[in-house]
Amino acid sequence: MERNLTPVSVLEGATSPAPVPPPTPTTMTLSSLRYTLAAGLMLAFGLTTTTGCSNTGRGAAIGAGTGAVVGGVIGRATGSTARGAIIGAAVGGTAGAVIGRQMDKQAEELDDDLENADVTPIPGEDGETAGIAIRFDNALLFDLGQATLRPGVQADLRDLASSLRNYPDHDAVVVGHASTDGPTDFNQSLSERRARAVEDFLVGQGVSAYRLEAYGRGESEPLAGIPGDSPQNRRVEIAIYPNEQYRQNVQSQYN
Repeated sequence: MERNLTPVSVLEGATSPAPVPPPTPTTMTLSSLRYTLAAGLMLAFGLTTTTGCSNTGRGAAIGAGTGAVVGGVIGRATGSTARGAIIGAAVGGTAGAVIGRQMDKQAEELDDDLENADVTPIPGEDGETAGIAIRFDNALLFDLGQATLRPGVQADLRDLASSLRNYPDHDAVVVGHASTDGPTDFNQSLSERRARAVEDFLVGQGVSAYRLEAYGRGESEPLAGIPGDSPQNRRVEIAIYPNEQYRQNVQSQYN
């Protein structure tokens, strides 16, 4: 549920008391990432026993419905919910290479098609591409303080929807972000509404809703090396990664 909005007169970018800078993301080892993810999955699914979490088990546990949950868990450790969702879905071995080639192909197509977005293939721990991170500047997507998509960028989102339809085995998490300008509650709610606006648009373009999850992170994940109040932090990120069933199918065939 979204937080109560600040009165309409207070918009993104309004003057507010100096915020406490967010903690700098901690550099983590792969083993500690696995532990963090395992703990997150236990919380997400109500597990009460402590068990190991292999790459296979880790990847198979994440679908669109839990991608944002696990992305949030790893995101707090790595500084990026979108990348966290991709890391959580990574698989290794021959299956990882097969999935990686398909993700590379989709990333190349998206990089050609999306004029107003940054498209970045994200490698897993084995070096193969585990997923795709896409970043839109909010100034292109929305008017200041608003969550209604601007007409000029909808062509890119239509191309993104077309790509997701062409790759039905790939799910996506949409993550909204804000700068530290303005009240924290307003920025959190705004980031949620903007992520949901992108999700709703993609669904309207024929992408099945069960393949998508919208998630607002407010001010909590500024870009690395960028001051929290920088307009660059006002953005929407989209993580594309192979869904649970596809990962299981490829792993059973190749691993």
